[in-house]
Amino acid sequence: MLDHRGRLLRAALGFAGLSRPSYDRSLWALRTWLDSWRGIGHVAVGMARQGYDLQLARDDERGWRATFYASVIEHSPTSATSIGWERTPWHAAQRAAWEALKKRVTTATRALMTVSLPLLLAGCASGYLIAAPPTVPDPTRAATVIIVRPATLIGAAVTKTIRIDGVELYELGVGEHVSIRVAPGERIISLKVWDTLFPTRVYPSETIQAEAGRTYYFRVMVGGLARAADGEGQDLVKETKPVSQQPFVPPRARARQRRPHTWLNAQRRSLTSSSTCPRPRPRPASCACNSRSATASPTKPGNGR
Repeated sequence: MLDHRGRLLRAALGFAGLSRPSYDRSLWALRTWLDSWRGIGHVAVGMARQGYDLQLARDDERGWRATFYASVIEHSPTSATSIGWERTPWHAAQRAAWEALKKRVTTATRALMTVSLPLLLAGCASGYLIAAPPTVPDPTRAATVIIVRPATLIGAAVTKTIRIDGVELYELGVGEHVSIRVAPGERIISLKVWDTLFPTRVYPSETIQAEAGRTYYFRVMVGGLARAADGEGQDLVKETKPVSQQPFVPPRARARQRRPHTWLNAQRRSLTSSSTCPRPRPRPASCACNSRSATASPTKPGNGR
């Protein structure tokens, strides 16, 4: 990645290379500063701070050639990072420097995407069961609807609600598929998703005439649902995992299910430790202070009336 100086140099070279004329004062000042031998020195010093060495050569037919090499390796024609050909030496240096910085940013971006994409997909929302699918009167004549959501980065953190005949059945996450058995006849397969332009719910749908014993494949796309061929659908099923058949449980509720008495015991301990009054100890049944006769004053002989 580029540091602060590298980003400033890349921005200056990008503006200087615009095809607009120099009637603009800012462009005129920038090109006056760079389009000179001193400007070549500025570019060379800036590129040296980014780890590049500059080599200038002149050709009578093609003009000037500027080549940037990585400073850590020996200079050779095969180790050149970027090459720029122009009629003037400063334009050649600017073009070569721009290409080297652009290539470095592109390489860093690709490396970042390679590392972050599996992490993003691994942390995406997972699907769960909303309601039990409708029962089929005759299971031997049931049709099968398989809906697949491939692993893509766009919209990965949002689940898609699967609906059959207007009834919400599943939330489908990225890289998951669901198989639902339906009765023969007309069936409406739809999604519930957010519209990309307005904050409203939309329901893209597909209508099929379900036949007994047949399998229908659908692919979840960005904001919609599309029918897939049998071969494509089978390949997508192999690349994804089945959705969970368990209903959604909030994380705090899951923690309480795993440790049902932990929270209650902690509350009891906190109340006990914060109490200032000591607990009364139970007295034994044989204690004399528990009998009423012991608490009464004894009667002296001869004093009774």
